[in-house]
Amino acid sequence: MGPSPVWGGDWEITPRLRVAETFVDNVELESDGGETDYITEINPGLGIAGEGRRAQLDLQYGMQSLVFARDSDRNTINHQLGADGSLELVRRTLFLEADAQRRQQILDSQAGGSSNNRVIPANRADVTTFGGGPRLQYALGSFARARARYRAERVLYGNRFNDRTQQTVSASLASGARFDPVGWSLAYNRQEETVGQTTAATSRDQVLERVTGELNWRVGAKLQVFASGGYEDNQFRRARQGDPVDGSFWNAGLRWQPTRQTSLEASYGERFFGETWSATFRRQEGPHLDWDLSYSESLVTQTDLQVQRSQALVRGPGGNIILDPGGDPLTVTVPVATVVNEVSLQKRARGSVTAHTAKTRLTLSGFSEQRTFQIRDRTEDSYGGGLNLGWQAATRTNVSAGGRWQRRDFTGTSGEETRWSARASATRRVSSTLELSARYRHENRQSDGGAGRDYTLNEVTLALDKTF
Repeated sequence: MGPSPVWGGDWEITPRLRVAETFVDNVELESDGGETDYITEINPGLGIAGEGRRAQLDLQYGMQSLVFARDSDRNTINHQLGADGSLELVRRTLFLEADAQRRQQILDSQAGGSSNNRVIPANRADVTTFGGGPRLQYALGSFARARARYRAERVLYGNRFNDRTQQTVSASLASGARFDPVGWSLAYNRQEETVGQTTAATSRDQVLERVTGELNWRVGAKLQVFASGGYEDNQFRRARQGDPVDGSFWNAGLRWQPTRQTSLEASYGERFFGETWSATFRRQEGPHLDWDLSYSESLVTQTDLQVQRSQALVRGPGGNIILDPGGDPLTVTVPVATVVNEVSLQKRARGSVTAHTAKTRLTLSGFSEQRTFQIRDRTEDSYGGGLNLGWQAATRTNVSAGGRWQRRDFTGTSGEETRWSARASATRRVSSTLELSARYRHENRQSDGGAGRDYTLNEVTLALDKTF
């Protein structure tokens, strides 16, 4: 890759190896106690990260090999991947983008289970998501800016559920500097999801399509007001036959940026399902405090939900995926969606505040999310929060602690659940390529969905991580 003018730049290829020993007090997640076990992990991995003149890539792969001391039938290997990259095909005009993720996750929230791979995999399976496509952007002088994008995505559930394929086509034309302070834009978006292998006679495709026009007016240097409208032509089933799934819509709001560190966008409108609201607020109070708040309402497919989980990966200042002391990618607090073959109306509120100093970083986050499934006319209500603390105790020693709490109500069924977890860890860098760590983790689940679904879990892990 070195001599190529496309790939030339700063690239880092990092092989790594993790060896760990974990004690688990409830390896089968039994509700009345549990069987203990000792688990040995030998996990090779590879990281590739860098940015060239026309290429960018961040890839993190790990092969998690689990060996159980008391029952070899439980031994397993989990493949884990997080990758995204882009390639500039035509300077500042045409780009090719792609990403892929492979994780183990809970498929049905009501059925219980844990996303922790060190316990017996009840209600857990490999989920692979990958996608990509070209993106075009072009400036028509000071008159307008044009953008177009095609993206294909695929979600694989193994043999547990039907696979999903989604294709998205979008195009927009927005006014340039010539029209300041009054601007305009036109946009088109079509999203089609196909579930499994279907024929024309048994098609289960779901289509979300809309055309939007916007007018905006800049009031001074800090405030912009806007109004938009258009028509959406959707194709998906709803619980009550004859309920509309398409029609005209409108939206109005403001965008306010009083300083570089503060921005606010809020809007109100109406669609075929009723009133809609949205808001985003971000503020950086000096170098030590950040705020991030948002609320949105949208129609989403199951593929959208899987992509949202993939995008929840926490990244560092350079864009690299951050791993926790267990070697797994960190994720923001986000509920696990039940896998369903239907469109849902998602109402999501999220917020976080982060305080950081030279040696300490503290993040408090919370969310509230409601999904209304359009065929079964049932809702999932989730809300919760998390606290994460990182502290550089010494030059080569880091300590972290945190906890998460989540409540989920399954309206229309008799299911409710509460999950919470806590963790604490310490990491010591012995050399530039060697780390030692110790971690304690606690999990708890309580529900009224039937016996055998509640559990309490404790685990202690000692690990050695080596990079080459």
